[in-house]
Amino acid sequence: MSWQALKTKAREQLLAGDVGLSAHTLVEAVRLAPDEPSLYVDLIQVCLLAGSAKDALKAAFELRRIDPHSAKFAYLHAMASLAAGDVHAAKHILEESLRKAPNSWEARQSLAQVLRLQKDDSRALQLLEEAVRLAPTEEGPVNDLAVLLLEKQQAARAVGPLEQLLAVKPDQTGAHLNLALALVQEGKQAQARLHAQAAAKSDDTAIADQARRLLEQL
Repeated sequence: MSWQALKTKAREQLLAGDVGLSAHTLVEAVRLAPDEPSLYVDLIQVCLLAGSAKDALKAAFELRRIDPHSAKFAYLHAMASLAAGDVHAAKHILEESLRKAPNSWEARQSLAQVLRLQKDDSRALQLLEEAVRLAPTEEGPVNDLAVLLLEKQQAARAVGPLEQLLAVKPDQTGAHLNLALALVQEGKQAQARLHAQAAAKSDDTAIADQARRLLEQL
């Protein structure tokens, strides 16, 4: 079987929920095509899903060997490093990725998450604001920015980006919850209730539970 066929088979296995078998198939494909970058991209993602950070990191090193100048590959390397618990390496790699792709909101969001772990909220806030300007309708940076602003009791600054996101993606329940929390901080309980009710319908148990607890307080 060719590496292309094995790659397709691995993706089918992943869709079927067999993460371990998908990883095994990708390893077979890599043996046939050790310099094919797309195989390592898939392997990193599957290993991270499987909780095997060590294998993901090994694949990331091979990916960087093939193309050390790719911002996307640097980003994946950083994610593998972070999963492996090496926050310092993840920060260094993400900074490198951002230099290579200065308009990447993904690199900004991920670097901000690393900086939050290092208690550097000031720089994290700057990066998240930049990420939201670059991608105002992406849930990740908007919600990350909102959470940080809520922690800093700066809810008013979170309202605008959340409302802009929800205008485009009204079913984004995490944003509804964050907006409800921001409106509560602003003393706007009636408006907060509407968004908490929307969040309470979430398929995400954590979001739904937090929204229901908020509704009990309103």
